[in-house]
Amino acid sequence: MSKAKILTKWLSALSLLLLFAGRSSAQSFTYSTTVSPNVCTSISTNSGVNLIDTHGDVTASCLAGGTDIVLFNTTTFSSSASAENVGPCGYTLTLNINGAPIVYNGTIGGTVSSTTANISTSITPSGEQIVQVGCTIFHVTINFIVPPPPPNNTTNQGAVGAHVVCEQVPGPMITCPPDVTLECPGNTDPGNTGTPTTTGGCGSVTLSHTDTTENLDCTLAGHAKTRITRVWTATDEGGQTASCTQTITIVDTTAPTLSGQGADATIECPATPTFTPPTASDLCDASPTITFTDVTTNLDCTLPGHAKQTVTRTWVATDSCGNVSAPVSQTITIVDTTPPVLSGCPDNTAVQCIGDVPGAATVTALDNCDGPVNVTLVETQSNPGSSCNNTITRVWTATDSCGNSSSCTQTITVNDTTAPNITNCPVAPIVIQLVSPNCDATNASVPLNVGATDNCDPNPVVTRSVLLPNGTTVDLSTLADPAVPGNFLFPIGTSTVTVTAVDACGNAATVCTFTVVVKPCQGGATRTQGFWATHVNALQAALAAGCFPSGLSCTGTLDINTLEAIFFAQVGQNCTGKRSPLGQARLKLAQQLIAAYANCCVLGTCPTTFNLSDALAALNGTNISLINSFQSLADAFNNSGDSIGLTPGQLTGVGPANPQQAKSLATKTASGCIDPGTCYQ
Repeated sequence: MSKAKILTKWLSALSLLLLFAGRSSAQSFTYSTTVSPNVCTSISTNSGVNLIDTHGDVTASCLAGGTDIVLFNTTTFSSSASAENVGPCGYTLTLNINGAPIVYNGTIGGTVSSTTANISTSITPSGEQIVQVGCTIFHVTINFIVPPPPPNNTTNQGAVGAHVVCEQVPGPMITCPPDVTLECPGNTDPGNTGTPTTTGGCGSVTLSHTDTTENLDCTLAGHAKTRITRVWTATDEGGQTASCTQTITIVDTTAPTLSGQGADATIECPATPTFTPPTASDLCDASPTITFTDVTTNLDCTLPGHAKQTVTRTWVATDSCGNVSAPVSQTITIVDTTPPVLSGCPDNTAVQCIGDVPGAATVTALDNCDGPVNVTLVETQSNPGSSCNNTITRVWTATDSCGNSSSCTQTITVNDTTAPNITNCPVAPIVIQLVSPNCDATNASVPLNVGATDNCDPNPVVTRSVLLPNGTTVDLSTLADPAVPGNFLFPIGTSTVTVTAVDACGNAATVCTFTVVVKPCQGGATRTQGFWATHVNALQAALAAGCFPSGLSCTGTLDINTLEAIFFAQVGQNCTGKRSPLGQARLKLAQQLIAAYANCCVLGTCPTTFNLSDALAALNGTNISLINSFQSLADAFNNSGDSIGLTPGQLTGVGPANPQQAKSLATKTASGCIDPGTCYQ
């Protein structure tokens, strides 16, 4: 083959490469070829052409302008110096691209010598062959035929080649669903937000997406909380992709809800309100913020039920986007139905006299809600100011600010049931012996202090009636001695005095009745107690020394030492302080008993109206009335006017006993007499 022909074939191949340059893409493919038969020989068999398939399982790259590949090589051989005819021989060429076969039929033949070769070949189909494997379309065109070199030249082989242009099946087209805005929490599943539509692509197309989430924290208008950028990708079987973007905005415009707050309640003062808070739920915020405000209303117990105060707590919840819930509230009403508690209420009591009624107690009150409260006192009397059947009712009342009140009552029964006491009532007859020079007198002045005292009535009504010896009854006041206050003039004879006393409540004292006996003058001497009563030491010395006439005996069992001790004890009290009523009574009786003892022992005449031993027993007792009774009996004996006789020389004259003569007698006859002292002299 001439060089011009060879150049022409290479130019044709180059044009084919340029034709398919735009169809190639940067990927690879695998090809292999087979030729059958692969030898074309002359008739003499010493010349021929070998069709050598040396390109099995070759990997080639798809270049931008196409890729040239060698289908098979040719080698000529001849041992003849002269040209021999070879062929024409037919053959079948099979090209496998990525496993897809393209079958060509061709012929080869020409002349071959040991030095030259003029071989030509033809292949059909000669035009572009298209085969698709997967998502790649291969455009194959036989684009060059290079004649074989001279025979036996294995270095420069001829070749048959093709130009391969790789073309991908057009990738898919994708259209995203529109952007959406969802209310939190928002269902972002594609089933809810939409999926893209696709067109084209190689084979089946699959969709996938990736999400990029941006937290907006509700900083944008419309309470946008989250923005999701969703990138959709469509991928065909050839791995070709197409993408689009969808924006999903999640907003939070729904307020939280509150529930479960405590029911309205009523509590008793002073309890402190305890509220039960609600719980908050929100579609988007797991922990909404709950706040509350309290409103306190003072009712001052103006509503029924003693409502003192209400406290209403109102809660609201705010989510992270600032949505505020509807408020809920709980109202607790504080009531005061408990009255104050009183302390210091006194017990009921009873007294005899209105003056003995105790003063009102100090009662205090403490309220559970108001603390200390004022206490009022109302006192009533059934017989005001009286000690007679008078019931005093004291009611203490405490009322709190809600009108709850409590009270306590004390009942004091005032009723005088104690009779008056008649004082200084003589227990024995009062005997007055008139003596010279008063023998012409018709009456005697008698001291009387009979009265009455009462436990309640300072002035009980006292009546003093006197039954005179002539049978006339007069009031004692008509007998008053104008010369001696406190003395009364009783006529000679026996007068009976009756004293009664009645207090304001009608209680009557035991009647006091005694007699006053006024005796006219009689002859003889009168016993004296003056000396013996006030000079017991002289008496004791005289008795001890045997100064008195022998033969005289003392009756009774009186002990002069006991009498002396009692007398001096009472006299001593007079010197150092006031005597008690008992001491005063004992002093008087002791004096009379000493005189009676002396008169009985010295003069030999003893009492017949009482026993000296009984009088001593009364003296040692505490019964003042009994002591006074014996004092009156002894006084009457000592002042009796019985005639007495003394041994001549002991007392001179005849007549009443003379204290001075008695003292002189004792002084003369008793040696070592003792001065009795100032207390009793």
